[in-house]
Amino acid sequence: EYEETSRVYLPGGFPPAADWASPLPRITLGNLASTLETLATGGPDAFYQGEIGASLVEDVAALGGLLSMDDLRAYSASLDVVEPIAYRDAAVYTAPVLTAGPTLAHALSLLETSQSADTPLGAEAYGCLTDALVQAYEHRLTSLGDVDDSVAPSSTTHLSVVDAEGNLVALTQTLLSVFGSRVMLPGTGLLMNNGIMWFDPRPGHPNSMAAGKKPLSNMCPTVVRRSDDCWFALGASGGRRIMPAVFQLISFLVDHQMSLHEAAHTARIDYSGADLVTVNNSLGEDVIDHLSASHSVQPVFDSVYPSYFACPNVVGHDNGNATGLGAAFVTSPWARAVPA
Repeated sequence: EYEETSRVYLPGGFPPAADWASPLPRITLGNLASTLETLATGGPDAFYQGEIGASLVEDVAALGGLLSMDDLRAYSASLDVVEPIAYRDAAVYTAPVLTAGPTLAHALSLLETSQSADTPLGAEAYGCLTDALVQAYEHRLTSLGDVDDSVAPSSTTHLSVVDAEGNLVALTQTLLSVFGSRVMLPGTGLLMNNGIMWFDPRPGHPNSMAAGKKPLSNMCPTVVRRSDDCWFALGASGGRRIMPAVFQLISFLVDHQMSLHEAAHTARIDYSGADLVTVNNSLGEDVIDHLSASHSVQPVFDSVYPSYFACPNVVGHDNGNATGLGAAFVTSPWARAVPA
């Protein structure tokens, strides 16, 4: 059905496989290398106004799609100054507008009023975390028109980076579903996303589809400054489950003063709007029973597939001793923490 995608990823009609004593085969991603070289020398203009864009428009038209150079030229990235959100004695900087950032801010505000800062991490604390997520998602789903993109595996990647001088970056990118739309364009080697699924297909709703409109997404790249002058950059992949993961990591780091390593390895719950609280079994019967008293609860074990929780990573920098740190979701084979 997708000729170029099949040619690249299914040589001979099958996924590439190695003999038991042979090295793993390599996949050459069409013309992607040439496209990246052109971007490196020509910058964004090569994409939105130049040869990459022209090739992209030509290939989309050949496949029956509707895209023009005028569409590409009309696009511009928005560069925003993010105002900090005060959470207890920390400052939280998160993505604004059509992301999960506003819902994260709402959940943190709810948690700050419902749970004292010295509440130990146990059944009561996880109850407060859950209640804040339930209320925040109720507002998100009724007022913002969020569409569930977490029911299937995704192609989202989150990178958190810190350098020796303490500069931090939290970057999330996505094709949405696995392999996005599954359409690879032969001229550029680019896989096209299927982000149109983020829109509400019903007219007259906050997230309804319209010309020139951007959809609501679940990405939530965030930077946190703790009162001890430790800085953290974090985010995750995992659709609707992204924000609950970032939310809990912030609570672990700020409310419970955990180290980055401790926070990354602490078991989490997930509530992302499906009227079901997913609870890591390692949290124990006290937490499960406490949450079951007021919510529908699904206890689960850590699993590679299906994945019940978002896959976060976090880096930090301690300005006191100029130390850089990093940690990734320990149960995911796709997560990495790498020193450079």
